[in-house]
Amino acid sequence: MSQTRMKQTANGKNRSPWRRLMACGALSAVLVLAFSGCTRDPNVRKQKYVESGDKYLAKGKFREAAIEYQNALQIDAEFLPAHSQLAQVYMRLGAWGAAAKEFRTILRLDPKNVKAHVELGNLLLLGREVAGAEENARAALSLDPDNIDGHILLANTLSARDDLPGALEEMQKAIALDPKRATSYLNLAMLQAKAGQPSDAEQSYRKALELNPKSVTALLALGNFYQQQNRLPEAEGQYRQAMQLEPGNQQPVISLSRLLLTEGKRDPAEQAIKDAMPNLSKNPYGYRLLADFYYGQGDLPRALEQYASLVRDHPDDIRLKNDYVQVLIQSKHLDEASKVNDAILKAAPKDTPALIAEGQILLRRNKPEEAAKLLEPVVGAEPDNAAAQYALGAAFAAIGQLTRAEQAWRQAAKLRPDLAAAQQGLAEVAIRKDDVDLLLNSAEALIRIDPKLATGYTLRAIGKIARHDTTGAEADLNTAISLAPNDPTAYARLGKLRALQKRFPEAEKLYEQALEKNPDFIEALRGLVEVDLSQKLAPKAIARVQQQIAKSPSNSGFRVLLARLYAGQRQLPEAEDELIKATSQDPKTSRRFSCSRRCRPSAVRLIARFRATSKAFSNTRRTSGPTSCWASSRNRGAMWPRHANSTRRPCRSSPTTRWPRTTLPIFCWRPAATPTARSCWPRPRAKPCPRIRTWPTPWPGFTTRREFTAPPRSCSKKRSTLHPKTLRSITTWG
Repeated sequence: MSQTRMKQTANGKNRSPWRRLMACGALSAVLVLAFSGCTRDPNVRKQKYVESGDKYLAKGKFREAAIEYQNALQIDAEFLPAHSQLAQVYMRLGAWGAAAKEFRTILRLDPKNVKAHVELGNLLLLGREVAGAEENARAALSLDPDNIDGHILLANTLSARDDLPGALEEMQKAIALDPKRATSYLNLAMLQAKAGQPSDAEQSYRKALELNPKSVTALLALGNFYQQQNRLPEAEGQYRQAMQLEPGNQQPVISLSRLLLTEGKRDPAEQAIKDAMPNLSKNPYGYRLLADFYYGQGDLPRALEQYASLVRDHPDDIRLKNDYVQVLIQSKHLDEASKVNDAILKAAPKDTPALIAEGQILLRRNKPEEAAKLLEPVVGAEPDNAAAQYALGAAFAAIGQLTRAEQAWRQAAKLRPDLAAAQQGLAEVAIRKDDVDLLLNSAEALIRIDPKLATGYTLRAIGKIARHDTTGAEADLNTAISLAPNDPTAYARLGKLRALQKRFPEAEKLYEQALEKNPDFIEALRGLVEVDLSQKLAPKAIARVQQQIAKSPSNSGFRVLLARLYAGQRQLPEAEDELIKATSQDPKTSRRFSCSRRCRPSAVRLIARFRATSKAFSNTRRTSGPTSCWASSRNRGAMWPRHANSTRRPCRSSPTTRWPRTTLPIFCWRPAATPTARSCWPRPRAKPCPRIRTWPTPWPGFTTRREFTAPPRSCSKKRSTLHPKTLRSITTWG
């Protein structure tokens, strides 16, 4: 009996329930520990991140895929599959700098990766780093002499060196390796067109289509060739044929609309996009074409309407929301832009475009210090992000840190050689620093990026004027006018050139044309005033400004200009009234001209000492603090030859001074923190005389600060005031 019970117990038939429960619990614990051990395994975790990124990549969600691959790299910084996939994502996003960095990492981990050599070489060639591109091409061919892409890359690098015979020879080697590869004939055709062999190029394009009749890429390439040859009807036929082959592909629609715009057919271009929209409804790059078209044409109201509708229909498209925020910022709808951008950051706190947009909003709200503080960590985290570098440069420029702005914009231009905004920023820095070489280089880059952009020719004309090349400057300005006949900038610059040549009637006519194009264009009105004052026609200048104010009563800049004219004619009450109206109209002007009743009379009396007719006033760097400054135009001599000799007449802070006409004023006043009245000049200081001196003026609350190129030999009032090497003289309130 006892043996039977022992067997039953051993078999578990008579175990108590609590013992069975304990056994089940132990088994569960073992399973949980085993499972948790798997999930904590770094090899399993990084592989899961890569698999998740691959799923996002298959759906076209490139930013989400990039985040997953980056998560895998946080676990293992040398995980090659994650680097490979992340490089492809960056290529899809157009982040060429980040992609090049990933390919370099891949080659460090796998030096014999032929594909990485070719991809990196193509990116370097895109960035005009021809030597690096050729080095990678030859490295790829040394690893695999029969690699077709390596031969094509080497051919393109030789073409970049203007070695077209060598480039054509390399392309023949690539074609010999695979005579039925259509893309090789496309590259050969482009090289033949560059070599001035249009008939051979067309034959190569036809051969590519013969090998692959349904190739949209070949059709678009042939259409582009016809467009370059000015065979526009044939180009349109190729684009429409490509649209029929792939109705859901946005690229043929873009090419056709651009062709129609080139022919001046804006309405047919718009209609072509509208007709294609039903077929592009599921394409993230296609359903936004109409909104992008309106934005590209400068029609911001209709672009906003389209973007708002698309955001409602596609709430999960983060890229679309980012672009919508940019349009809102450019339309000056900062509150709505901030609202949409905050929603993006709430869902994705590390979204780089949203962080950049937040910095831009702060910059538009006149908070450049906060914008720079926000953008610096973004650039630190993504130094290869061209948009972040450009935004940071804009913040530094607004603060007045031109060197750091130039560094950021140079980096942005290096990362994206086709970024016109970065080149325009560099041109702005060049003008403010009188760096003619930088200005000319930036202008040439703009022309290279877009030969039909008038801005590049206008900037190059400014540089040529500084080099006394008036003939070349005039040709560039005429080109700019022909490219952008409704843009007043080129008219005003040509008017400035005519004024420098003392051809005042022509200058006046050009300035008036600029004002017809844009009644609020203050540069043109300032030029007209300068022409009138050059002919001693101050009443005419005042009447002209009054007439323009009647047309644009809300333009505070016109009222400031009128106040300066009144002050020059000693009509002080009228000058003060205009300044008060200007401050009440524009908050920015109000901050620059904020002044108590007590200090306004002194400020206006001080204005009367200056003949404010200098064109260079509009280009003088704004001071960061609210001060009232006058300086000789020595630093503007390189850009504006008219003011080159003004350094021989330094500023003198005396109530009876007849100020030189080339004096450059910046009017920014504020009440003194602790105003003290001084009625006379101080006694001379004992030697040694400092390089920078500060002393009170006869006007209550104002002090004068003079900076010398070297310490003067004498510290007397006379020698200090009339020192021939005076660099600048600044009179400050407070």
